[in-house]
Amino acid sequence: MTPPWWRSPDDVRTVHSFFEIGALALFAALVIFEILEHLKIKGETAFKILALVSFGLAVLFEICAYPYSKRNDELSGNEIRRLSTAAESARTQAAKAEAEIAHLTARFAPRILTDVQIRDISGELRRFSGQGFTALVASESSESLTLLNQIGRTLDRATWKYFKAESWHPILIGDGILISRHPDADQQTKDAADGLVKALSSRGFAAELRKVPEIVEHNAVIIQVNAKPPTK
Repeated sequence: MTPPWWRSPDDVRTVHSFFEIGALALFAALVIFEILEHLKIKGETAFKILALVSFGLAVLFEICAYPYSKRNDELSGNEIRRLSTAAESARTQAAKAEAEIAHLTARFAPRILTDVQIRDISGELRRFSGQGFTALVASESSESLTLLNQIGRTLDRATWKYFKAESWHPILIGDGILISRHPDADQQTKDAADGLVKALSSRGFAAELRKVPEIVEHNAVIIQVNAKPPTK
């Protein structure tokens, strides 16, 4: 059975310190006895014997201290490994917590075009200046309506031309921002719709292109903002 002073790091260090300090004290005594012996003080033989005894005991203490020194290194290494494992586990848990917070933030945060995004997207789409577009309200949520208005402001800044649709347009089923055009639209309309989808998608918005034959205005881009898609 392993004695308790061999299992506990504190006890091992205490025993090791006892033998080390004892050895130092005995070596100090050895020096003192040898000095007294060389001074030819009465009882020099006794001093010589005491010096030899001190030396022998100091060596014995050093021998006894050695296994405790090795044991102390072993227990310290185990403690370091335990703390490293605990620290790694804490870092893993913290990373999971951060990922969960980011997931919840992405799930519940409203979709918003920042002023910088509006400026940059309008700059990218200005090459389609004069492109006709209209917007459909498919969701009554304030978040969807706000985003739809922001997209409209962005396109207005890009000098696209908004028109109020006089004819009926189908309400598309799906989540996110749905950009639709007629399959037989002219090349500029096709490129403009693709460019708008790319500009929004590259900034983290769920945007999808739909080709809808029922669209009456063949050369128009139709924007519909539906509910925010669920995060994966």
